[in-house]
Amino acid sequence: MAKLLCIDSSSRSTTSVTRQLTEAYVARFKEANAGAQIVRHDLIAEKVPYVSEAGIATLYTEADKRTAEMEALYKEASVYADELVAADVIVLGAPMYNFSVPAVLKAYIDLIVFPGKTFAYDGGAPVALLSGQNKKVIVFTASGGNYDQLPYKAADFLEPYLRTVLGFIGIDDVTFVKVQGHDAALVQEQTEQALAKIERLVGQPLAV
Repeated sequence: MAKLLCIDSSSRSTTSVTRQLTEAYVARFKEANAGAQIVRHDLIAEKVPYVSEAGIATLYTEADKRTAEMEALYKEASVYADELVAADVIVLGAPMYNFSVPAVLKAYIDLIVFPGKTFAYDGGAPVALLSGQNKKVIVFTASGGNYDQLPYKAADFLEPYLRTVLGFIGIDDVTFVKVQGHDAALVQEQTEQALAKIERLVGQPLAV
């Protein structure tokens, strides 16, 4: 059974470009993969938790030494990472806010970069635990300017950050679909082009 994980992080609702694109991708994925398992999170609505001191202490305490409170916290913190590990395709709705990802998406990433589940250390060297699992990520992003060109290219901290952190846990197949600019006509045109790309991005049913 094909498994899709979809994450939305836009503070906008009905006017969000990234939400429109993630919704279209999920709908097409369902059509192409009968019986697919779809897990979706709206990080704004869910108020995804930020990393806490107690959470950090829990993650780095050996299982046989955790208190009951730590064990409960560990299970709660594990949910997002476990979903990522189980997914074949991950879709991120990631608008650019002030040159990078929304704060709630950063909070989510801090929960999925999970020691023992998505990465580990071997003699001090990091090990990407999701390497070789053929996972792919589609990132739908929107920004008020064109950050693929000078003079703003150097100010794009969203794409390099996501590629780096996903690569750290072993996911290198990452595709960005961008809608860039303020002009309403241009945004509409690029949104339509992005929607047209979804058919190609979904492709054939997954063989799982």
